[in-house]
Amino acid sequence: MAATANQELRVLRAAAPLEARSAARHSLGIYFCIANTVTYRVSAAHLAGVLGSDGSLLELFRTALLQVVLAQPFLRVGISGQDTTSPDLVALPELDLRHVVEEQELESVEDMHRDLEKSLQQPWPDQTRRPAWKVKLFRIPPEHDQVPDVYHISVSLTIHHTLSDGIGTGLFHEHLLHALNHPDPNVVQTITSIKDLGGGNHIVAMPDEINLPLPQEAALDFKMSLSFLARTAWGMFAPAVLKNWNATPWTGKPHNPNVERTHLRALKLGPEAAGRIIKACRERNTTLTPLINTLLVASFARRLAPDVAQALASSTPISLRPCVRKDVDFDPRAIGMYVTAYEQYFSPQTMEKMRDDEQVEGEMWRLAAEVRQGLSQRTETLPNDDIAGLAGYVGDWQAMFRSGYGKPRSATWEVSNIGAMDNGDEGAGEGGGWAMKSSLFSQSALVLGAALGVNVAGVKGGDINVSFTWQDGIVDTQLIEGVRDDLERWMEGLGKDGEIPVSSSLDTGLDPRRGLR
Repeated sequence: MAATANQELRVLRAAAPLEARSAARHSLGIYFCIANTVTYRVSAAHLAGVLGSDGSLLELFRTALLQVVLAQPFLRVGISGQDTTSPDLVALPELDLRHVVEEQELESVEDMHRDLEKSLQQPWPDQTRRPAWKVKLFRIPPEHDQVPDVYHISVSLTIHHTLSDGIGTGLFHEHLLHALNHPDPNVVQTITSIKDLGGGNHIVAMPDEINLPLPQEAALDFKMSLSFLARTAWGMFAPAVLKNWNATPWTGKPHNPNVERTHLRALKLGPEAAGRIIKACRERNTTLTPLINTLLVASFARRLAPDVAQALASSTPISLRPCVRKDVDFDPRAIGMYVTAYEQYFSPQTMEKMRDDEQVEGEMWRLAAEVRQGLSQRTETLPNDDIAGLAGYVGDWQAMFRSGYGKPRSATWEVSNIGAMDNGDEGAGEGGGWAMKSSLFSQSALVLGAALGVNVAGVKGGDINVSFTWQDGIVDTQLIEGVRDDLERWMEGLGKDGEIPVSSSLDTGLDPRRGLR
């Protein structure tokens, strides 16, 4: 039986502060979801054996998806009262598989990117009775480099940020991969029983028992020093003339709640290039996230005139999962929200060196090591003196967000790296079962945040993908496409020759002393 409007809601608990923050952004129409689109591969022979003569790929994924849902409590949760100051998480009594998984035939990867753009702007309907997540199966013609007799399909999860952080989307796909390769007979029987009822029924009753993981505010021991509280208060309330010690970073246009379109661009690095880039980072005492931050500094510095961009700033989300208290019953593979962020500033002196053809490559590696050091020092002290620990003091997220409309942004970009997902059984995908080939992580435009979202994801032994998302009108599209092209060219060069090919202003097609105005 389908859920009806007069069914009583079963409240599981109040949304925790960070969860309520994302609910408020959705209610205001300024941020809807994160997405992780993974390309799966399987041998044609294995797939034919699994499907048999009358099976369908859609039904196969619906069965595997139900297995994931039953293992992940947050996939069985709705959100009630998200337009209030105190939203609740409620139990969904049933799941209509037709609402949460569908398949599409597309002509190209570019078509998939355009579909993702639309999904990233799509609000979730009736969140009290329907799940705020969805899976799409994209059938795309094979690329020229794909192995013969191996079937590929792209599986895209979009999910409300209240329910999951970026790492949680990777955990979803790892669980889905396991379900495809190791189907639970009880789940298979459940799907078979539903089909036997006839009438196109796809509604599955959810178990009454649902144990939500503790939110980060309860699972972590946030400790705040008086000096940290004083610095935070000064940063929030002191007059700008008194606290603006450095050149103001260029961060695009101010916060604008009128979102007409989210743009998405992407780049992909193959397994060999990805491996060489990671090796080069290790040899120079850095990692991928600091390197990407550094390449963004160089690109923006060389594409923006010095009188336009004297300085830049970045924000880097950091997972708080490793900081969960030892006495907490915590499943590290559970979907949920456990995240904070760290901001870094790039000075006029750094910008000047990035604009100098003779200094730029050496400055890149010096800065990449420095950015890594800053991130490492911040990680070592977490969760002490962290801004996430103050979320509980915000009584009205919507009012707080509205107060930021029209004000300058604090960061030029955000680099959100969810890491490399575990590919499960080694060797699967060609001679055996399912395997993952690549992951494309993306998110709604950061209306109240950085001007550009840069999202990084990979699969162990597979590709690295980087997506770029931004709000229409906040930054120039030509500028961001140029930044994407710079990162692609520089990382491909590093992955091929071990060096970043930045030696001439001809690389960008712009005079770096002039740039865009």
